[in-house]
Amino acid sequence: EIATATAAALPEAAAEVAAAVAEAAPEAATEIAAQMAQTNPETAQAAAQAVVEANPEAAVEI
Repeated sequence: EIATATAAALPEAAAEVAAAVAEAAPEAATEIAAQMAQTNPETAQAAAQAVVEANPEAAVEI
């Protein structure tokens, strides 16, 4: 919920938040990136890229 709220309130921070989540909880990263994209579609590409960079195994899911 924090990540999606960040995407809505601070889109410029979405990629950084997505990357932090990918490093801390890789199993949740793709779901959070998807939620962020739904909340604010403008953040979708940046969030997905950040997740992939932080957790390359997530690339297949994204």
